[in-house]
Amino acid sequence: MQVESGSKQERNSKFDHYSKQAAKPVGQFQPSNRTKHKPYKTTWKKGQKLDKNQRREVQYERKHYKHYDKKYPNFSGTFARGDCTNWASQDRLHAAGGMTSRDKHARKHFGSGNRISTKHSKWYCRHAKSTLFGLRKHWNYSTSWTTVKGFYKYWAGTKHRPHFVTSSFRRVMAHVRVGDVIQLHSKKDGWHHTVTVSKVAKHMVYYTSHNKNRLFAPLTKIKSLTGLAKTNKIRVIEMGI
Repeated sequence: MQVESGSKQERNSKFDHYSKQAAKPVGQFQPSNRTKHKPYKTTWKKGQKLDKNQRREVQYERKHYKHYDKKYPNFSGTFARGDCTNWASQDRLHAAGGMTSRDKHARKHFGSGNRISTKHSKWYCRHAKSTLFGLRKHWNYSTSWTTVKGFYKYWAGTKHRPHFVTSSFRRVMAHVRVGDVIQLHSKKDGWHHTVTVSKVAKHMVYYTSHNKNRLFAPLTKIKSLTGLAKTNKIRVIEMGI
């Protein structure tokens, strides 16, 4: 009886072993199958330094990525549209971007009192006269300064800056330089977020952004404006700094 019990126990043990093996889904990722990540290629070159405009831009980013510049409006509040493109425009301006003249026919926004231009040929943001004894600020600006779509239409359309759309992070990494602008797309929100390249290392690209204030954040960790929408396309505008 002891021999039979031992044989039965041995058979059950073998059965349990093969059952566990069969229970593993075919092709399921296992830690033992982990392959090492292939390093990203970037535009980094040994000994290469930032040019004058790039240095000026990065200096501005260091100073104001967290402490917003009061010379410009702040759109990061609860009821605002978001400050990401406004921040990218400030970056570009301080890298010798150059504002256009304001639109004399820009309409006055009823709620804010700001004068906003939708012309694709305009790119500017200026402080207007204050009201209520200087307590309330008004601004004159174009949507190309503050919105994702407007910024793209001005720089890629009016100014003819080189640009491309891709779903590959590797392609982005291999092409961008400090000062280039990246925009994100999701099926839920469309083109909805703008960031600026702030650093290029040997195997990584870093960006700066507002709303969620970032200075040297890895591009591989980038999230959308809401943190919920999944990025499925990336648009790069080469600013030629």
